[in-house]
Amino acid sequence: MYQIKRSLIFTFLFFITLTAFSQIALGKWRTHFSYNSANQVVYADNKVYVVASGELYSYTNKGDLETFSTLTGLSDHDVSFVSWSEAEKTLIIVYSDGNIDFFKDSRLFNLSDFKNKSLAADKTVYGVRIEGSKAYLSTGVGLLVIDVNKQEIEETYYLNFSSGYTTVYDAAVWGDSIEVSTANGLYRGNKTSNLLDATNWYPISFVSGTKATKIVRFSNQTYALAENGVVYRNSTSGWSVFLNDPKASSLSVQNGYLFICAGKKIYMYNSAMELQNVDSIQNYSIAINPSSNLLYIASGKRGLSILSRTNSKYSVLKDSILPNGPAFVYLCW
Repeated sequence: MYQIKRSLIFTFLFFITLTAFSQIALGKWRTHFSYNSANQVVYADNKVYVVASGELYSYTNKGDLETFSTLTGLSDHDVSFVSWSEAEKTLIIVYSDGNIDFFKDSRLFNLSDFKNKSLAADKTVYGVRIEGSKAYLSTGVGLLVIDVNKQEIEETYYLNFSSGYTTVYDAAVWGDSIEVSTANGLYRGNKTSNLLDATNWYPISFVSGTKATKIVRFSNQTYALAENGVVYRNSTSGWSVFLNDPKASSLSVQNGYLFICAGKKIYMYNSAMELQNVDSIQNYSIAINPSSNLLYIASGKRGLSILSRTNSKYSVLKDSILPNGPAFVYLCW
């Protein structure tokens, strides 16, 4: 009797699977994307874009979820970064192979120059910062300056501070200054100089025994996250410890606030350097809605979480916002 039941169950499951597959047109692939680990979020004109397991989806406050892939027009797979240029009302989508898409006015434009460029070097993109109409991509070969309006590479700074290419991990841009954290240390250049010439970048001293991996400019001071997990602040007297949390993983400046992601701890400082009260929640990336008291958190396996400010505290309003999908990406024929 037990064997008969097993046979009936197997036959039933086979029939269901065969029926599902028969609904796929002959010669077509169906892709089942995984969204099980949200690690980046950006707020863009009343919509939140989330990168999860290399895939991209969006969410509106009305509860609308939308997924994006090559099936909907994206030029590539495996999204590494998304950034928003408010000046150009454009979403910049950067893929792991260096391909770049621009999403503006519901239209997609592709820039594949960096992806297709033949370079015997590491073309990994380590970070993206937006300054007005420019996107600054920190890569294994140097710093790329992207004109978002023209959707083209404006400059490529190959910072040959040692033999071969010098890896750039992050860039902070303000006024005429560009400061970069590299495999060889911190350097600063002036936009009015010929920065294509590496000799026009001059070194900035940093804390002995460690290197900066992330840098931002906030309230006229530079903040750097070092390899040792410490966030340092640079002032006229030099570098000093600002925050010592070994789980610190990212820095960002948005809408007059400094954000530091650190495991389940969110550090949020206003311009007076007052620490804001924010619920403890797993966080890898943060975005703020400048017109409301909402924070959007990429919360790993919890997907997108939304925090709302009430009585001077940001508390969880919604979480586990993510599209349906399997644990892993797979294809059906």
